[in-house]
Amino acid sequence: MQLPKIKLCSVALALLLPLAAQADTAANYAWAFPLDTSKPAGSYRIVLTPEILASLNPAAEQNDMVVINALGRSIPFGPLQPREPQMHEHTQKARLLPVPPANDGQEGSIKRNTDGSIIISSMNRDTGRSKQWLLDAGRSVSLREIEIDPDSVQQDFQAAFSVEASDDLQHWRDVDYASSYVSLTRMGNGDDQIEQLTINFNSANFARYYRLTLQDGSVEWNAGQAPSAMLSGDYKDEAADRVAHWQWLDVAVKPGSANGDYDYDLPAGVRLDAIKVQLPADSSAARVHVLVQGNTQLNQIATLDLVHSGNQNGEATTNFDAHTGAKMLRLHTDTALTQAPIVRAAWVPPQYIFMADGNAPYRLLAGSHAARRGDYPSFFDTGDYAEAIPGTRVAAAGEEALQAPRDPNTWTRPLLWAVLAGGALLVIGMAWSLLRQSRREENKDSAA
Repeated sequence: MQLPKIKLCSVALALLLPLAAQADTAANYAWAFPLDTSKPAGSYRIVLTPEILASLNPAAEQNDMVVINALGRSIPFGPLQPREPQMHEHTQKARLLPVPPANDGQEGSIKRNTDGSIIISSMNRDTGRSKQWLLDAGRSVSLREIEIDPDSVQQDFQAAFSVEASDDLQHWRDVDYASSYVSLTRMGNGDDQIEQLTINFNSANFARYYRLTLQDGSVEWNAGQAPSAMLSGDYKDEAADRVAHWQWLDVAVKPGSANGDYDYDLPAGVRLDAIKVQLPADSSAARVHVLVQGNTQLNQIATLDLVHSGNQNGEATTNFDAHTGAKMLRLHTDTALTQAPIVRAAWVPPQYIFMADGNAPYRLLAGSHAARRGDYPSFFDTGDYAEAIPGTRVAAAGEEALQAPRDPNTWTRPLLWAVLAGGALLVIGMAWSLLRQSRREENKDSAA
């Protein structure tokens, strides 16, 4: 009759194991967010909300999050790598700038202007014939071709060049093209004309500045004689792509703000890119000083002159330089306003992916002092996923999961020593009892 009891206990234990696993996992995290995954899919994207970010341990760097399935088991979950920035076509017409050759040990200086344009100054009176020319693409581009403008070529020529690229005019690197050198030719007129004025590139590297160096042949392309060229390629604008994904949050003013100082609590853990400040409708003009508080003091980051007049709506936007740790924003006006300015903050929410491993419902657990999710390969944005919409936050283990465990030395150490001492006394008592019993048996044997 024992076997059925053993089987029954095994079945009960098997049923309780998932519940125990769920309890253990949830006990490590402060909060839980139910995830709406009504559309069947193999993987789901979660766009983190300010509420989720505010639930995390700032020291964990967003690693104190897991997704669990209906059985309470954590499943593959990690950040979604952003897509490559969109490529934009770029063309730039530029003149070849001759680099003066060295003369008597003195070389011309090559510098960049504040806008990045090239400045070449020669310290030589007799510069001689240049053998190097610089081109400015106007921005960092992946160059496809350089085409010499035939109308700007003043003499026939036949020569071979090498091409290098640079980001700072100081450090140069080779550029990939069809052969070791590039042959350019302009000979003859009319039907007998031979013309090859295009350099094609195979490289996907980016650079703003390009240098042509004469390797064979002869050209007279000094100042005033150098031809112009059309540079064609592609560029990435990561800043513009990020701006295109901005989301705007309304930031509420703190009660009691008045007399020219208006304080706003910023959403915790959110990387802010910009803030937009707008005067209340009944204000015509004001100078607004924007200050941000981190852990300690307030620092001014901008001064905005806002005007309600004509086509001006009393609104301005300033970059926020990604003040992730900012806790409070203060707007100070030289004259008090009847109402607080309206503030909105721009940010790009972090995105995560989890695999549909096991059955729904799925939950996101967030916020822990010590628990961290496992390492998974990076998830790349292929668009092959459905959306998992986070619901309202509910307590898992609560705030205690975010707190460091109590120091066991405060009360557990004396208890431990008491248990050890009691155990030692018990062992000594048992040994003494066995020793006395052994002596009595020896006395009985000797009497017999």
